[in-house]
Amino acid sequence: MPPVNVITELKPLTWRGTSMPCSGIDTDFEHRLVERQYYKVDGAGHEQTGLEPVSTRATLAIVNTAGDPTLYPGQWQKFRKLLTDGLPGDLIHPDLGRFYARVKRFSFRLSQESTAGIFCNVEWVQSLKTVETVTTFDDSKAGAQAAAKKADEAIDAMGFSYPDGMAEQDFFGMVQSVFDQGFAFLSEIDGEINKAVAQIDEMQDSIDRVFSAAYSTALSAAERDPIVNAVERWVLEDSLLQLRAILLQTASDSKQAARTVLVTTTTRPLDAATLALEIGADVGSILELNASAATRPIIPKGTKIKYYAAA
Repeated sequence: MPPVNVITELKPLTWRGTSMPCSGIDTDFEHRLVERQYYKVDGAGHEQTGLEPVSTRATLAIVNTAGDPTLYPGQWQKFRKLLTDGLPGDLIHPDLGRFYARVKRFSFRLSQESTAGIFCNVEWVQSLKTVETVTTFDDSKAGAQAAAKKADEAIDAMGFSYPDGMAEQDFFGMVQSVFDQGFAFLSEIDGEINKAVAQIDEMQDSIDRVFSAAYSTALSAAERDPIVNAVERWVLEDSLLQLRAILLQTASDSKQAARTVLVTTTTRPLDAATLALEIGADVGSILELNASAATRPIIPKGTKIKYYAAA
């Protein structure tokens, strides 16, 4: 019977779609227990309020003798980027299967003894998608600012006026206003973006009226063409379309990232951990949304408590 190669026999571990062979995987589970102590009673009781995030530590055998001669340095250089970019993703564990996680730490060592590659130790921690939703508001703001700046320059070059009722002097200022406000509710984000889109549409209508008039008047082709075919016109219309699309995408992203807040009323005195268990929320969200709950051990009966709905 041929000898068993432990490294190649162990199923690979996959992080964000890229698999690597393993020489060992350690996985930790821990119950989240709330201790209950009672007057003149030795010891303590415990209430199970859930599981702590699963921790997985793996030793990755990124060595060309593990069955794939392209592992080091080729595949390692690509995989290392997935360990350093800080983004969450799916981890496929050989025993547990797929779960959402983040890289907590990793380390590797180069040595003269190992010339075919490296062994890399990585620790992942299970994470919740509900609080890890990635939004691209910063990228959206930069793109919107660039489009708004081009639109403003074209408007100035063509001598156009801005729509009536604009609170800001130009589209760049409008973008600043939309993105720099601290929104507490989804309706506020929608409201500001809808107003901005309406102003963009009004500007486009104004442009259409100007160029329609140029065709309807008794202008010769030589007089009309420099107006309707001006480079600034196409820059302006293209910038307005870009700006409109970015704002609408931002509104869509904000809806996906928004978390619904529900309210419950306590029916008896109880602590935050017990309440969280009963309503299916996490204690952190209760303490985050209800400042009074963080300052008292027992929440009185009849207290209105806000919490995040399950995703």
